[in-house]
Amino acid sequence: MAGPPTPPGTGARANVPASAPHGALPAQTHLTFSPEFTKAVEAKQVAQQDAQRATFIVERAKQEREGIIIRAEGEAQSARMVGEAIRSNPGFLQLRRLEAAREIAQTLRTSNNRVFLSADTLMVNVNDDSYGRGAPRDGDWAGAKTH
Repeated sequence: MAGPPTPPGTGARANVPASAPHGALPAQTHLTFSPEFTKAVEAKQVAQQDAQRATFIVERAKQEREGIIIRAEGEAQSARMVGEAIRSNPGFLQLRRLEAAREIAQTLRTSNNRVFLSADTLMVNVNDDSYGRGAPRDGDWAGAKTH
Protein backbone atom coordinates (compact mmCIF):
# COMPACT_ATOMS: atom_id res chain seq x y z
CA MET A 1 0.00 0.00 0.00
CA ALA A 2 1.11 3.38 -0.80
CA GLY A 3 0.45 5.49 2.23
CA PRO A 4 -0.77 9.05 2.36
CA PRO A 5 0.32 11.50 -0.36
CA THR A 6 3.29 13.76 0.37
CA PRO A 7 2.31 17.38 1.01
CA PRO A 8 3.42 19.85 -1.70
CA GLY A 9 6.92 21.35 -1.18
CA THR A 10 8.26 18.45 0.89
CA GLY A 11 10.03 15.15 0.24
CA ALA A 12 12.24 13.97 -2.65
CA ARG A 13 10.25 15.70 -5.32
CA ALA A 14 10.26 19.11 -3.62
CA ASN A 15 12.54 20.78 -6.25
CA VAL A 16 11.09 18.99 -9.26
CA PRO A 17 8.45 20.90 -11.23
CA ALA A 18 5.01 19.38 -11.18
CA SER A 19 5.16 18.91 -14.96
CA ALA A 20 8.22 16.57 -14.67
CA PRO A 21 7.59 12.85 -15.19
CA HIS A 22 7.15 10.70 -12.14
CA GLY A 23 10.47 9.58 -10.66
CA ALA A 24 12.54 12.47 -12.11
CA LEU A 25 15.23 13.87 -9.84
CA PRO A 26 16.27 17.51 -9.58
CA ALA A 27 18.91 18.60 -12.13
CA GLN A 28 22.41 19.19 -10.84
CA THR A 29 23.79 22.40 -12.32
CA HIS A 30 26.95 22.79 -10.28
CA LEU A 31 29.20 19.93 -9.30
CA THR A 32 32.29 20.25 -7.19
CA PHE A 33 35.10 17.75 -7.21
CA SER A 34 37.90 17.20 -4.78
CA PRO A 35 41.07 19.25 -5.32
CA GLU A 36 42.98 16.04 -6.08
CA PHE A 37 40.55 15.08 -8.83
CA THR A 38 40.66 18.60 -10.32
CA LYS A 39 44.47 18.54 -10.28
CA ALA A 40 44.48 15.11 -11.93
CA VAL A 41 42.18 16.32 -14.72
CA GLU A 42 44.34 19.41 -15.27
CA ALA A 43 47.51 17.31 -15.28
CA LYS A 44 45.96 15.01 -17.89
CA GLN A 45 45.06 17.98 -20.08
CA VAL A 46 48.57 19.39 -19.78
CA ALA A 47 50.04 15.99 -20.63
CA GLN A 48 47.80 15.76 -23.70
CA GLN A 49 48.86 19.24 -24.82
CA ASP A 50 52.53 18.35 -24.30
CA ALA A 51 52.07 15.18 -26.34
CA GLN A 52 50.40 17.15 -29.15
CA ARG A 53 53.21 19.71 -29.06
CA ALA A 54 55.84 16.96 -29.23
CA THR A 55 54.03 15.34 -32.16
CA PHE A 56 53.93 18.69 -33.95
CA ILE A 57 57.66 19.23 -33.37
CA VAL A 58 58.46 15.76 -34.70
CA GLU A 59 56.31 16.32 -37.80
CA ARG A 60 57.91 19.70 -38.43
CA ALA A 61 61.38 18.15 -38.12
CA LYS A 62 60.40 15.42 -40.60
CA GLN A 63 59.16 18.03 -43.06
CA GLU A 64 62.34 20.09 -42.69
CA ARG A 65 64.46 16.96 -43.23
CA GLU A 66 62.48 16.07 -46.35
CA GLY A 67 62.89 19.65 -47.60
CA ILE A 68 66.64 19.49 -47.09
CA ILE A 69 66.81 16.19 -48.96
CA ILE A 70 64.74 17.53 -51.85
CA ARG A 71 66.91 20.68 -52.08
CA ALA A 72 70.10 18.59 -52.00
CA GLU A 73 68.78 16.30 -54.74
CA GLY A 74 67.84 19.35 -56.81
CA GLU A 75 71.28 20.89 -56.35
CA ALA A 76 72.96 17.60 -57.30
CA GLN A 77 70.80 17.35 -60.42
CA SER A 78 71.59 20.97 -61.25
CA ALA A 79 75.32 20.33 -60.87
CA ARG A 80 75.06 17.30 -63.18
CA MET A 81 73.16 19.36 -65.75
CA VAL A 82 75.69 22.21 -65.60
CA GLY A 83 78.56 19.74 -65.97
CA GLU A 84 76.89 18.15 -68.97
CA ALA A 85 76.16 21.57 -70.50
CA ILE A 86 79.81 22.60 -70.11
CA ARG A 87 81.03 19.35 -71.70
CA SER A 88 78.60 19.47 -74.60
CA ASN A 89 78.57 23.22 -75.27
CA PRO A 90 81.65 25.39 -74.60
CA GLY A 91 79.50 28.51 -75.08
CA PHE A 92 77.65 27.65 -71.87
CA LEU A 93 80.69 28.66 -69.83
CA GLN A 94 80.90 31.97 -71.68
CA LEU A 95 77.20 32.53 -70.91
CA ARG A 96 77.82 31.89 -67.22
CA ARG A 97 80.73 34.36 -67.27
CA LEU A 98 78.44 37.01 -68.81
CA GLU A 99 75.75 36.34 -66.20
CA ALA A 100 78.32 36.64 -63.38
CA ALA A 101 79.66 39.89 -64.85
CA ARG A 102 76.10 41.26 -65.08
CA GLU A 103 75.37 40.34 -61.43
CA ILE A 104 78.60 41.95 -60.23
CA ALA A 105 77.89 45.10 -62.24
CA GLN A 106 74.36 45.29 -60.76
CA THR A 107 75.71 44.91 -57.24
CA LEU A 108 78.34 47.58 -57.77
CA ARG A 109 75.85 49.95 -59.42
CA THR A 110 73.46 49.83 -56.44
CA SER A 111 76.22 50.04 -53.83
CA ASN A 112 77.06 53.32 -52.11
CA ASN A 113 80.73 52.33 -52.08
CA ARG A 114 82.99 53.01 -55.02
CA VAL A 115 85.03 49.99 -55.99
CA PHE A 116 87.48 49.68 -58.86
CA LEU A 117 88.06 46.12 -59.93
CA SER A 118 89.86 44.53 -62.78
CA ALA A 119 87.78 42.16 -64.88
CA ASP A 120 90.82 39.88 -65.04
CA THR A 121 90.93 39.79 -61.23
CA LEU A 122 87.32 38.68 -61.06
CA MET A 123 87.93 36.22 -63.89
CA VAL A 124 84.95 37.64 -65.76
CA ASN A 125 86.78 39.42 -68.56
CA VAL A 126 84.36 38.51 -71.32
CA ASN A 127 86.89 39.51 -73.98
CA ASP A 128 89.61 37.17 -72.72
CA ASP A 129 89.54 33.83 -74.54
CA SER A 130 92.23 32.34 -72.31
CA TYR A 131 89.89 32.11 -69.32
CA GLY A 132 89.92 28.70 -67.74
CA ARG A 133 93.15 27.54 -69.43
CA GLY A 134 95.46 27.73 -66.46
CA ALA A 135 96.37 29.48 -63.26
CA PRO A 136 96.02 33.26 -62.93
CA ARG A 137 98.91 35.33 -64.17
CA ASP A 138 101.18 37.11 -61.69
CA GLY A 139 99.46 40.13 -60.20
CA ASP A 140 95.95 39.09 -61.24
CA TRP A 141 94.86 38.69 -57.61
CA ALA A 142 96.37 42.02 -56.58
CA GLY A 143 94.30 44.10 -59.00
CA ALA A 144 91.39 44.91 -56.66
CA LYS A 145 91.37 48.45 -55.26
CA THR A 146 88.82 50.14 -53.02
CA HIS A 147 88.36 53.86 -52.52
